[in-house]
Amino acid sequence: MVFLADDTFPYNIFYTNQLFDEQIGNGLLEMNLLGLGLDINSYIFKEELIIKFEGKEFSFNLELPQQNGSNYFLFYKGREIREKGLPSRMEAQQFFQNSTDLIGIGQDSFLTWVSDSFTDVLGYVPDELVNLDLCQFFHEEDLTLAKDFLFQAKNGGGNTRFTARILGKDGLYKHIDWHIRSNNNKFYATGRVVPEQQIKRAQQEKQLLEELGLFKELFDLSPEAILITGVSGEIVFTNQQAQERLGIFDGIVSRPMINTYDSKFTTDAAWISHVKQLEQEKSIRYRSELIHTKGKEFPVEVSCNLIEVHGEKYIISFSRDITERIQLEKSLQDSSDFLLHLTEQVPGALYQFVLDRAGEMKFSYLSPGIKTIFDLGENEINSVNDIGLIISKIHPEDIAKVLMTSVASAKKSTPWSCQFRVRNNGEGGYKWVMGAAKPECMESGDVVWYGYLSDITEQKEFEESLKHAREVAEKASSVKSEFLSMISHELRTPLNAISGSVYSLLQDDHTSAQKSALTTINFAVDNLIIMINDLLDFQKIEAGKLNLEMNPLNVEEVIRQVVKGLEFHANDTQNELNMHLDEAINMHVLGDKVRLAQIMNNLITNALKFTQKGKVDVFVKLKSIIGNKVNIYFEVRDTGIGIANEHLGKIFDDFDQIHHSFSKKYGGTGLGLSITKKLLNRMNSNIQVESEIGVGTSFYFEIEFEKVSLLETSIVNNVPKHEADLSSLKILMAEDNDVNALVLGKIIKKWGFQHDRVVNGKEAIDAVESGGYDVVLMDIQMPVMDGFEATSNIKSFSSIPVIALTAAAKLELIDDISKIGFDGLVSKPIDAEELFKKIKEVLMLEI
Repeated sequence: MVFLADDTFPYNIFYTNQLFDEQIGNGLLEMNLLGLGLDINSYIFKEELIIKFEGKEFSFNLELPQQNGSNYFLFYKGREIREKGLPSRMEAQQFFQNSTDLIGIGQDSFLTWVSDSFTDVLGYVPDELVNLDLCQFFHEEDLTLAKDFLFQAKNGGGNTRFTARILGKDGLYKHIDWHIRSNNNKFYATGRVVPEQQIKRAQQEKQLLEELGLFKELFDLSPEAILITGVSGEIVFTNQQAQERLGIFDGIVSRPMINTYDSKFTTDAAWISHVKQLEQEKSIRYRSELIHTKGKEFPVEVSCNLIEVHGEKYIISFSRDITERIQLEKSLQDSSDFLLHLTEQVPGALYQFVLDRAGEMKFSYLSPGIKTIFDLGENEINSVNDIGLIISKIHPEDIAKVLMTSVASAKKSTPWSCQFRVRNNGEGGYKWVMGAAKPECMESGDVVWYGYLSDITEQKEFEESLKHAREVAEKASSVKSEFLSMISHELRTPLNAISGSVYSLLQDDHTSAQKSALTTINFAVDNLIIMINDLLDFQKIEAGKLNLEMNPLNVEEVIRQVVKGLEFHANDTQNELNMHLDEAINMHVLGDKVRLAQIMNNLITNALKFTQKGKVDVFVKLKSIIGNKVNIYFEVRDTGIGIANEHLGKIFDDFDQIHHSFSKKYGGTGLGLSITKKLLNRMNSNIQVESEIGVGTSFYFEIEFEKVSLLETSIVNNVPKHEADLSSLKILMAEDNDVNALVLGKIIKKWGFQHDRVVNGKEAIDAVESGGYDVVLMDIQMPVMDGFEATSNIKSFSSIPVIALTAAAKLELIDDISKIGFDGLVSKPIDAEELFKKIKEVLMLEI
């Protein structure tokens, strides 16, 4: 319902909907709020109000003028308030006036309201009973019982029921069966007159209980619920346990019926059948559920007997609560069902196998899965206890293995495990089965195995596929290694010629323009060499064959050498390259000088590459010294183009350059940072990066070194050296490539050394046998006889130093160099300074 009213007195109603008119509007004498009997001022702080009209109540939501921005009250969501299922007030009054039951409301020990039926039953008008102490109306023999029940009602005892004699206005007592419900310190009582016949029966039952005498006291002490019922089903007696279990109160003349409390006798026919059976058998035991007056049920085991007292037949029942027993039985049943279901559903077969003292073997238990494992038919399953049937299913080549492992398990009392093949009748051929069991030695001398069998055919097929995949992967890795070896050799050969030629030309007289061109060529060659070295290092790391050489090094010297070597690159990119070195790092530690220099070289080169006309700062400082452990912090910071946050996670990925266009603009393989990260991981360190687009990038990490003393360093470095006359130094060069031999020969001549050339390993052996050479430069790959075989022969009869010259990248080849007995290794393309240094090292020269 909806209606609107003015906001000024008398609050005229100027709009109504049809529903309002039908239920309220058509009955209004004045169409305003006063006509509704509504004082609007009493509701200005409420959002919901109740309107009473013609004995009905209506609920409305209210919206005030200031809320809706208008000059009217809005009443909406109107509805009649009805109590669902309750009678009208008139109907309720008629009910109470015509009821034959005594109905009263009270508190403590007096009534505050009584029904008119008290006049018909006891002769009192309501005013003669209201606000009077009720105890004066009870028979003195029932007064104690009545007080107990009134006390229970006063203290929230819920439902109570008892029978007591009440004094009528005529001076006579009447037996009233009272039913009392209490709530919030009030009680609501209904009473009904007990018929004379029922009273006589109750007196007979009372006499019965008096005759029980001592037995009644014993019954009350019993932990079992005891009931005595008549053959008609009425409950005559309940002990204390039964009263608590069923909610039955003593002192009630009107007896409850057994079918209300025992679920076995919900029908009259069931009770009649029960009585007839007792008349025949005298004693019966059964299971049932007793029901409390509040509805709670609990399982019981009942033992009952038919007895006769003074010619009357009664049934006495002893009910034992079996809730825990039922739960235990259910738990055991559930466990049994679970285990049975598990053994039936488990993918495989469970079994119990017995080897007795006489040596006889048999299966004492097999789960249903055995049929699937051994492809047994219905006829075969009955004789499966015979071990011979199972053995006949096993692959002939595996029978001995199964039996021998079983015997060994029995002798040593160790778990048995075996993989074997069994015949696959359905698909032909054999399938793989995994068996495992644990033995137990019995007191009888028998050995019992408890185990399982499972089909592992798919697993075996998967293992075979993995084996095949591994072979394919190893073959692919071998092909990759061969390819890298071939391509690096093919690249290094022409690079060796270019590098050597440029080196020779730079030693000759040349113009400034020629020097610039030669420098450019030399820089390009160096870049190609770096790319090849990156690929080789990557291959070593991936194969797990890159080993760190821990030798004494001075951290400050390493950093200064790296930075000095990159000054030309900094000038070329118009960058300012700065060092910020902590004085404390001027110490000797154990580490891999080459790899540390490679890490710093990669980071600084990268910084210079991606920075133009900016700054690259190198920070190295001591973080801590604990004992002989030194923690040093390294950082390379630039003001270059920066890296976006979304790309920071992948800059260390293999062959990743963030954007494909970078390889064209900046060059490189995309392996520099990947190799750097992997090298630092080998050093138990982890590289970190921070960057901002257009601002710059910072790479930083920490390495823990082991500090060494100056004495240890001097022992390593103080190798006795002697001076030598360069003109008397004679070198044998074994090189089959004419271009490489020409370039290398020019380099040796510029050093002032003498040299001879041979073109294969056989000629090298003959030349060394002739004598007169101080060192051999041995190419690895040559016709007729390669460098390995030639060096092995030379070392068998001479101590002349042999330096390997190789463009190969195959890891096994590099490992074999040290095994054969080479005194040094120089990779192609030949770095003249590195070769000169290596010659001095092997000859221990002070040049």
